[in-house]
Amino acid sequence: MKAFVMKAIGQVGFMEKPVPHPGPNDAIVKTTKALICTSDSHTVGGAVGPRENLTLGHEAVGTVHEVGSNVKLFKPGDRVLVGAITPDWGDPASQAGHSSQSGAPLGGWKFSNTKDGVFAEYFHVNEADANMARIPASVPDEMAVYCADMLSTGFMGAENGNIPIGGTVAVFAEGPVGLMATVGAKLRGAGLIIGVETVPRRQELARTYGADAIADFSKEDVVQRILDLTDGQGWTQLSRRWGRISPSRMLSKSRKLAAPSPMLAITVKVSSCISLASSGESAWRKRPLRPVCVLVAVCAWNASCACWR
Repeated sequence: MKAFVMKAIGQVGFMEKPVPHPGPNDAIVKTTKALICTSDSHTVGGAVGPRENLTLGHEAVGTVHEVGSNVKLFKPGDRVLVGAITPDWGDPASQAGHSSQSGAPLGGWKFSNTKDGVFAEYFHVNEADANMARIPASVPDEMAVYCADMLSTGFMGAENGNIPIGGTVAVFAEGPVGLMATVGAKLRGAGLIIGVETVPRRQELARTYGADAIADFSKEDVVQRILDLTDGQGWTQLSRRWGRISPSRMLSKSRKLAAPSPMLAITVKVSSCISLASSGESAWRKRPLRPVCVLVAVCAWNASCACWR
């Protein structure tokens, strides 16, 4: 089969590889659609260290080609979605609710990291019954594939934000993950969603997906804008302009978000983005009807913490 691989740091190309075979609990999927993630570029650039002839990619859907003897829920021919993170579900970390850390720090992230990824005619899925989902007949592959990473990461950020009904949420950077965090915040019952974005088309999409207001960091002081929108209940300090600001700088500048002693629930999806949910308990106690959360979606390869579940 043909596969698109990282030959070495800074070097990519196609090569022939044998079709993989499943273990008893595994499956082999024939790729029908796949997406390129920014993290694939980071991987090629050396972000996870040297790799030799490693098949790239971690976002794909396809049809089941072969299953192991213990696989009960899937059969050849089934259309399936495979998550970007494929944990070992029996591992103690997974059993404790931290499945992306199964086996090792970030051990649940296998594709194009510790094993061949999905940019090939066929790819291997460990623990198929737990790491695959059947695609409904009404959903085309080109739509379903976005659930592998973009939708699931944005939704997880909203879930980790513990957004209360009627709460106020700000989503920084309305790229694909940010847009899905916006949708997730709406589904979680947010009463006011503020999208922080400067690209006109992204601003338009943010409104389409649920943002009630837009703060444009190229034209205004975002901090003041959010304070105005929240009757002064927003953050006391925040970076005015993003540009190419790194997540580590963002976190240091956000230490006084929402309250004098904010709780930070930081979620890093290493393959593409960081979602940071911040809320201040003291602010909630003082103003129980207007809690404030913040979800941040930015590139996060240089982030220093990883808790994505």
